[in-house]
Amino acid sequence: MAGTEELTRAEYLHLLDTARVLGREPAYLLVKVFALTGISVSELPVLTVEAVRAGRVRDVPLPEGLKSELLAYAARKNILSGPVFATRSGRPLDVQRVSAILRGLGAAAGLGEGMCRPKALQRLYLAARAEAEAMAAGEAEQLMNELADREV
Repeated sequence: MAGTEELTRAEYLHLLDTARVLGREPAYLLVKVFALTGISVSELPVLTVEAVRAGRVRDVPLPEGLKSELLAYAARKNILSGPVFATRSGRPLDVQRVSAILRGLGAAAGLGEGMCRPKALQRLYLAARAEAEAMAAGEAEQLMNELADREV
């Protein structure tokens, strides 16, 4: 079924490369925001210049690289406060506009229908987070086992 395909890391990187080559900075940043924070389109208005400066959106820390890119983008667009992704009149981008931006990028990248949607990018975030948590749990268990072995 269209829209339910899983996006791979390679496809994510291909989307970023395509956006960069085509000079589609908002699309590039939106892809990164959804894949690195897991926020939904409806939460995009909380991604404000103030939140980016603070380094968090919702309860999710922003990676330093993304934080720098978002602040530089806001500065170039003369967005001093409020939503980073906004119309010329300052209103946050709506779901339809974000979907159109991402759909266009997905088509330009040659990905299948539904591959470049916020939900697909959010699932990539959730999968990466689960993988990181599993790795951290495994490392913690290994450390505890090493400590237990030393006490014997």
